[in-house]
Amino acid sequence: MRLSIRARLTVWYSTIVVAVLVTGAAVGSYAQSGFALQRLDDDLVRSMATLQGVMRTEFGEGLTLEGAAEEASTEVVVPDRTMVLARPDGSVLEVWGLFPWIGQRCRRSVEIESRRPSQRNQGNSEC
Repeated sequence: MRLSIRARLTVWYSTIVVAVLVTGAAVGSYAQSGFALQRLDDDLVRSMATLQGVMRTEFGEGLTLEGAAEEASTEVVVPDRTMVLARPDGSVLEVWGLFPWIGQRCRRSVEIESRRPSQRNQGNSEC
């Protein structure tokens, strides 16, 4: 069976339209993912700049590193983010914000380096 010229043109036209739409969707999705990552990066840079400014202010008030970290944890609020302040050696000073493994907002003062993995969800918390 041979298709009429009208049917063949309709098939070709439909194929081209589908190909253009799929290509456009793929390009749009790729561009949107790049924009989303750029927004996230910009948000993280702003959050870090705010945290650094607060820490400098607390140091200017004469607080120790631990005291400045505790004060910063109450002053810097970043919605839907978990903030972690660590010493240069990698040990954690303060953690606050949204904890994905708990699913709620809380503030914790932890020392991860000194804990066993089974004890990480226990300890000093205000959840």
